[in-house]
Amino acid sequence: MKTAMVDLAEFLLDGEVTFGSGTTCFVVMRGTEGKETDVGEKGEKKAVAGEKRTVNKARLIEMALEKMKAQEKEIEMLRKEIEHLRATPDQMDVTE
Repeated sequence: MKTAMVDLAEFLLDGEVTFGSGTTCFVVMRGTEGKETDVGEKGEKKAVAGEKRTVNKARLIEMALEKMKAQEKEIEMLRKEIEHLRATPDQMDVTE
């Protein structure tokens, strides 16, 4: 379970993750020093590479659910776009 949580945290937060005792994990953000990296959805503040963060394990699971829901919406939008393109006759411009 601990390994899965570490993998999930590293995927979502793009950092080196260690878990403390209890409900927190500690993250050191990846990247070049001074470079800002996106941390999460819903306007969460950006993290600077090398910055140390503490994240609650419950929040980590919430972030995973938010990401999956966003990806489901994107997949549905892309499916509709594909259906629309398939239904539309080929309209390539062949004029020279």
